[in-house]
Amino acid sequence: MVTVLWSMAAASALTLAAIYGFTGLVERRNRTNILFCVVAVATALLARTELGMMHAADAQAYGHWARWYQLPLFIAIVGEALFVRYYLGTAREWLMWIILLGRLIVVSANFMVEPNFNWERIDRLDHVSFLGEQVAVIGHAELRSWQWLPTTTRVLLIAFIVDAARRLWVTGDAEARHRALVIGAGFAIPLAGSVALAQAAVLGLARLPVLGTVTFIITIGVMAFELSRELLLSPPGALRSSRATRGASADYAGHRARSTRLCLGTRTRPTPRGDSA
Repeated sequence: MVTVLWSMAAASALTLAAIYGFTGLVERRNRTNILFCVVAVATALLARTELGMMHAADAQAYGHWARWYQLPLFIAIVGEALFVRYYLGTAREWLMWIILLGRLIVVSANFMVEPNFNWERIDRLDHVSFLGEQVAVIGHAELRSWQWLPTTTRVLLIAFIVDAARRLWVTGDAEARHRALVIGAGFAIPLAGSVALAQAAVLGLARLPVLGTVTFIITIGVMAFELSRELLLSPPGALRSSRATRGASADYAGHRARSTRLCLGTRTRPTPRGDSA
């Protein structure tokens, strides 16, 4: 059952990636379709690597698949963060770059150590029943001291998403609040659940396989719903304009804030008095 479900998830993700990737090539100014394609392809790759881990015959094979798992996870997180930045237009870019830098360090170091970034060594695998199928899970392993870094970046990603949604909710109209609610909840809640389950599995508190695919299948489902809804509700010609406006809104907000400070400084500057001869 696991093999069937994960294969179906990968096939669905690739199908959606092809649809939105083609749409993005046609409408090149719309970055969100291309970012959707990136996240969907990464999700399909996550499903493949998770199947490899669940079907691993020994600890060495598990470590091999766990190492390659970090690459599509990095791509998915980058795509998700950029999607939030361009679709909501209210994200804090400095926080996004901190998250992406942290994930870049993780994925780079992951290919420099054995067996992977997360574990110093994997001593033993156990097998448990999951969805009617026997799958491999970590039986005994030693975590690396820097395991806190990937966890921290994912917690920061949740904060980044929630903050961007909150800022749009406060400043936007009814339609903007809808986007804030759907993207904020649809991205942050599955991600929070994924972090909790991953930590429980890594720390040995739960005998579960890695389930990142479930998180990102929900994410691309939310993305597809929003992009399709926007396409159906927008009048011809208005969609491109609205997306271009949202994509530049963060830059505009920063420019407006700088202009406001400049104007205030000009108004408060004392005006020199000339001679009244």
